[in-house]
Amino acid sequence: MTRHQQGNISIEFIVTLLPFFVMVLVVIETCRFMMTGNMLDVALAAATRKTVHVEDRENVVESMRTVLEAQAFPLVDSSRLQIEATYYNSLEALKKNAGSPTYIQQPFAEYRVSYPYQVLFVEGWADGFERLTTFERKMLVAHERG
Repeated sequence: MTRHQQGNISIEFIVTLLPFFVMVLVVIETCRFMMTGNMLDVALAAATRKTVHVEDRENVVESMRTVLEAQAFPLVDSSRLQIEATYYNSLEALKKNAGSPTYIQQPFAEYRVSYPYQVLFVEGWADGFERLTTFERKMLVAHERG
């Protein structure tokens, strides 16, 4: 092998390594994105399961926040979760989207949890896509009265 051929092998290695490295980073970021979405689903399901039985004029959003902070979910920072609730007197009110942000013995509730997602490797590449930068989950709940 001549010295000229050894240089070609080095260039071929570098040209091949760069796309491979980029693909590995894309796979890692995709897996992280999917895991974060799934963790958010599990967190919301666990929080609403524990807050189905509520007392009169209870601050359900704070109860949910307490439940979420007590659970240690990987990849989800509970301090960055935004929780909103809308309460409905009937299914017809739910259909018309005529709800109230305050719980006063309403039998139905819609909980909305938002979580800002931050890309790990390439900063700012997903900023133009709202669906890639914010996870939003909604859950409808029928409350049990205490």
